[in-house]
Amino acid sequence: GIPELLFGHRSVVLGLFLHSSTNRLCSSAADKHARVWDLTDGKCLLVLRGHTGPVTSVWCDDRHVVTSSTDGTVRIWMSLSGKCVCCLDPVG
Repeated sequence: GIPELLFGHRSVVLGLFLHSSTNRLCSSAADKHARVWDLTDGKCLLVLRGHTGPVTSVWCDDRHVVTSSTDGTVRIWMSLSGKCVCCLDPVG
């Protein structure tokens, strides 16, 4: 079954997105990171680092993870490698 607890974030979780066809859960948190979890075994597959403020929301599909942060940016990541492929900064 689905794990009851997932350990990894060092601060409060601010956003969750379930991608049911891949059995993955994406989470965003005040620790400035987003994570991608495999719900079959509860393991963290990726830690997405790059935001300089809390990550307030997260969304994913088969290929990408999209995050937004209080740092004013939106980042697009590759969901398999965790590589940031785009950083949208409307302010700067």
